[in-house]
Amino acid sequence: MLFICGVVLQFIQPNFENPPVTGDLNVPTEVKAIIKRSYFACHSNETKLHLFDRVSLISWKVAQHIKDGRNSLNFSEWGKFTTAQKTDKLWEAVNFALAGAMPL
Repeated sequence: MLFICGVVLQFIQPNFENPPVTGDLNVPTEVKAIIKRSYFACHSNETKLHLFDRVSLISWKVAQHIKDGRNSLNFSEWGKFTTAQKTDKLWEAVNFALAGAMPL
């Protein structure tokens, strides 16, 4: 019975969408590569999911994490921020990384 429930839950998945990218980072190539590798999974509209991200129940947690990440900082919408906002968001990202909170 538990196995059947697990199989049924696999068919109930959250909606993973990548909206269009509306802005881009204007930083040196090396810096952009680091940011892409470390942050784009949850903080951009270019999320690429792994197979284990689509396992039932885990997928719901991953979907919520991506939604929260995009709401706090979305590099795909970088162009809409003012220079001061960009500076604040980058410092916040650095502080989270130094504190060990990001990336997961």
